[in-house]
Amino acid sequence: MFGIAAMGNLTVFVTLSRRRHQKSRMSLMMRHLAAADLVVTFLTIPLEVSWLLAARWMAENSACHFFLVLQAFGLYLSRNVLICLSLDRYLAIFHPQNVSDALRRGKIMLTVAWICSLIYALLPFVKMLGYEGL
Repeated sequence: MFGIAAMGNLTVFVTLSRRRHQKSRMSLMMRHLAAADLVVTFLTIPLEVSWLLAARWMAENSACHFFLVLQAFGLYLSRNVLICLSLDRYLAIFHPQNVSDALRRGKIMLTVAWICSLIYALLPFVKMLGYEGL
């Protein structure tokens, strides 16, 4: 599964990154989705396999927290980029007259997706440190 995901997403990401003259919203969304899936592929899958094989964590507690944040970030990012892609398709189908600022809106949605993913991944550890007001 790791090999297929890595090859497929790397191919999509590199192909879409090389086509700079095609700056469509779908190209932008698919590039970000491939990047999010690469984060999952290269962080989540190897960490899960290594934890299953080792049956215990060998590094310090802070490293465990760091990798858990990265792992959660990848999963949240993949989900949030899919939501952006779905919203973009919804707006393109049901509101086709609002095309003038669609690329800018897509970039804003993707920026929000990346920021929210980081916040979602960090939130359990912020609460663990005693900041219950969040």
